[in-house]
Amino acid sequence: MLVLLLFNSNATITIKQIQTETEMSLEIIHDVLCDLSEKKIIVCDEFENLNRRKSSIRLTKDFQSTKMHVKLCVPFNCSEGTKNNDKKFAIQALIIRIMKTKGTLFIESLIDEVMTEMNQPNENIIRNCIDRLIEQEYLERDSRRSNLLHYLL
Repeated sequence: MLVLLLFNSNATITIKQIQTETEMSLEIIHDVLCDLSEKKIIVCDEFENLNRRKSSIRLTKDFQSTKMHVKLCVPFNCSEGTKNNDKKFAIQALIIRIMKTKGTLFIESLIDEVMTEMNQPNENIIRNCIDRLIEQEYLERDSRRSNLLHYLL
């Protein structure tokens, strides 16, 4: 765990130091520290006041375990699929916002606007999002020019 690695440089650390070094939220730090304290891996001087950022924490010098591996509670992490879906929804929302203001726009200029606002996402993902919005009937292609899009109210 990242928190345990911080003890390589210091024998005693504070919650504030953990937060600045790891950039984790206080809730996650509190959960991790409670789990480490439960397993008697660390000792907190003021365990009741763990929410205080000045509480000092140190490793237990005589920690021993009968097990080869100590199982620690790992915070929930989002899967890559969830992150990709969130990104697609954000791109779709941006496309809708742009098309609401413009009304009619060429596909290439829409892709350029999305790429400048979203810090260079993949062009294929943007095209897939446009196709998805056409399927959902938020957008439609022009009957004469296939590269022209119209926003449907």
